Amino acid sequence: MTVLTDYGLAAVAGALGARLSDRSGGHAARRLWAASFLAVAAAAVVGGTSHGLAPRLDQAALAALWRLTYGLVGLGNFLILAGAAVAAARVPARDWLIGAAALRFTVSFAFLVLHPDFRYVVYDYAGTLVGLLVLAAWLARRGRPGAPAIVAGVAVSLAGALVQRSGLAPTPAFNHNDLFHVIQAAGLYLYYRAGRRLRDRDRVKGDETASSGP
Repeated sequence: MTVLTDYGLAAVAGALGARLSDRSGGHAARRLWAASFLAVAAAAVVGGTSHGLAPRLDQAALAALWRLTYGLVGLGNFLILAGAAVAAARVPARDWLIGAAALRFTVSFAFLVLHPDFRYVVYDYAGTLVGLLVLAAWLARRGRPGAPAIVAGVAVSLAGALVQRSGLAPTPAFNHNDLFHVIQAAGLYLYYRAGRRLRDRDRVKGDETASSGP
């Protein structure tokens, strides 16, 4: 079931990423969020494969797959924060924010290579959620679109992270990881809704290209 829900999450993330990329309208913020979804899709595929092949892999191969999974999750975190920064800030603040996000990704991934434990991935993700809330507040303060859906996505994602860390399992056949994947898929859809509305801060005012439709 964990393999299936991981692959299901990958399918949702990949579809939303492709759709958002098609609707980017030339906005870098949307392209970065689309790339974030694709990184999450790749992470879910590798993670699901790790779960499925664990009994057949030696420890070195399994550890390498998990490190790759954690790196892809971290890349997704970086890309979604970078996209939010592009939507919220102008140069030079935008570049400082992206640089800080890149440094965080580098340091956190180096730590996870040395300490490959999923709880640290969840803690790192919590930092991403805080960053998204700050940038959503920045967008809202300036009357720019996307903030409400970002906050909704953060709330759902936080619920998923709490479920994962709590070990809450509806049934033995559907454990906390499975429920986490389902909740994260819902969170990704809310981020997609937000991403459709993001506009680069440096773009001409009034450009709403590709920001409407289902």
